[in-house]
Amino acid sequence: MFFAHLAKKSTLWWAKKIAHPTWLLMATVLTSNSLWAATDNDYWQLPIPPQGDAPQTHHPVTHDISPESCALCHKKQADEWQDSYHAKAASDGLIGQLHYFDQDSAENCLSCHTPRSEQIEDWQDQSLKFKATGIDCASCHLRQHQRYGANNKPTPVHGTVQAKPLFKKADFCSRCHQFSEGRGLKLTGSFLENTHQEWQQSKWSKQNKTCQSCHMPNGSHRFKGIHDAEMTRSALTIKAIRKVAGFSLSLSNQFAGHAFPTYATPRIIVTLTSHDGKNKKNHIIQRQLFLDKHQSLQQKVDTRLQAGETITLFLPLKPHQQATANIRVEPDHFYKQVIYPYFLEESDEVLDQDDKQAQHLLLKAKQVNRDYTLYDIQCPSWQQKNHHCTLSPQPPKGDLMSLPKDNSTIKNHLPSRRN
Repeated sequence: MFFAHLAKKSTLWWAKKIAHPTWLLMATVLTSNSLWAATDNDYWQLPIPPQGDAPQTHHPVTHDISPESCALCHKKQADEWQDSYHAKAASDGLIGQLHYFDQDSAENCLSCHTPRSEQIEDWQDQSLKFKATGIDCASCHLRQHQRYGANNKPTPVHGTVQAKPLFKKADFCSRCHQFSEGRGLKLTGSFLENTHQEWQQSKWSKQNKTCQSCHMPNGSHRFKGIHDAEMTRSALTIKAIRKVAGFSLSLSNQFAGHAFPTYATPRIIVTLTSHDGKNKKNHIIQRQLFLDKHQSLQQKVDTRLQAGETITLFLPLKPHQQATANIRVEPDHFYKQVIYPYFLEESDEVLDQDDKQAQHLLLKAKQVNRDYTLYDIQCPSWQQKNHHCTLSPQPPKGDLMSLPKDNSTIKNHLPSRRN
């Protein structure tokens, strides 16, 4: 979501409150009025131009480009997608925020959250009652009623699916997962949405391990990410060791292929505590942002783990002391702690019915709890030699990507930090 020129003319309070032009968070997507062409460069023209009328040679059922229609023949993919955050991209939190945006800003947001022109037209008609399918089947696979995919498939029902190499490249995802000059906020020299660039700087890009390698394994349409505990565990290597002087906990971003986490929204809290409570250490993994006195977005600190980076935390202990550690993931932290409260802040203005509905949507979004414990760790007292502490649950076997036979090729390419 991004906030730029968001003043809602009918509400004086918001007009005063949201006046700073640098209020920006999610993707600022520049649009184009040029006609779409079947080239890789133009495939992700946003918003996606209207599909127009379906060819008469296509079966009538395929004239309906909704996910429900696609699911008649592609049930597996549709079921997987239904549980994904692509399907939920037009969430209550998004729609509630759009109420306070000017139309151009709102439509820029929707260009990635509901990228089809038909969807955006529906939002224009329905506003706060908008119920969209998010980034749906047609968003990725359909242009002018021509179906595209990773491979050619002769399908008489709706015409041949044409293969596009772009479907197997990380570039396919970069239009909405990477800012560039003139397209999005940069803080302290780094774009706020910087996933593709982080991947390019990692070992995995050189081995052609793409976004699809992790987020669409075997063609899965679940698009798992930070909200999924199993996916998150697969990105990290954890080493918990009891030493004579205390408890050493190392977290290594070996398999994410980009920063962990890649965006500013999540927060990971690592807490090490002695059993008697006398010793405690907290560490936050997050790109920490805040609003200054001008309501401008600023970066406080960035403690995320870049691809290949390791951090080691140490809790001093006496030999007889036991300790625990907890690694907790809050996927929606910045929205719930900063963005939603910002819009829900009380005012002296009398709210109209639409304002109340927008506040209701934002409050619903704020109350949703998707936090989870990544690991609980039990570390016993010193037993005359270094030994591993117990992780619960057990770390997954293997990793997100296929490792080369020589694991030495995946050494950390950034220096370890010790806190």
